[in-house]
Amino acid sequence: MTVRSILALFMSVALTSCTVVDDDDGDDGGDSVSDDGSDDGGSDTGDGDTGDDGSDTGDDGSGDTGDDSGDDGAAIEPRSGVWDYSDYDASLNDCNIPGDYGNGGGGFGLVSHADGTFTVIPNDGTDPFECELDGADFSCPDRATEEAVIDASYDAVLVGQAMAEGTFSDPENATGTQSAVVDCEGADCGLVEAATGASFPCNFEVDFVIDWRTGG
Repeated sequence: MTVRSILALFMSVALTSCTVVDDDDGDDGGDSVSDDGSDDGGSDTGDGDTGDDGSDTGDDGSGDTGDDSGDDGAAIEPRSGVWDYSDYDASLNDCNIPGDYGNGGGGFGLVSHADGTFTVIPNDGTDPFECELDGADFSCPDRATEEAVIDASYDAVLVGQAMAEGTFSDPENATGTQSAVVDCEGADCGLVEAATGASFPCNFEVDFVIDWRTGG
């Protein structure tokens, strides 16, 4: 669940043809979309009063639109504690990161503030970050910003910026997507592009599933 893992992978795998030294041990990161059944059953099909032939008290029909479900935006506060994280194959990858990247997993801490926000404490060396709730949806616009110096002999620095977003199906389960933009700064970035086949800035997205494990 980190940009650092993407940058490390970029250096250690994609840049091997440049004989670049990898100075960052890519952990698993990534994520997946195993849409855990968020059967948001909203439109409960059924107000089947088909053809109520006007026999009622002439209430100008105001609002029998059935299930005017204002509950579709019901807020879901995630449960504080330790959560499990699983990711899968990339859903967007124009950085030419190897296709078997993903299918990683791990754990992280989550602290719910009961005010429409929560804090995630990653277990990957990146800093804690804040997320905002909008009903059942969440957004973490400042997931991480990382820099990786490729090698002292190259004037090229990789910069990755990531965000995360998704939806809770209940206080203990959610699915979402992490996305990262990877850019390069320095006079030798053309060499990096030639070696990787990427064109900076490039984009990487991976879907994930998270679920509460323990604590509170």
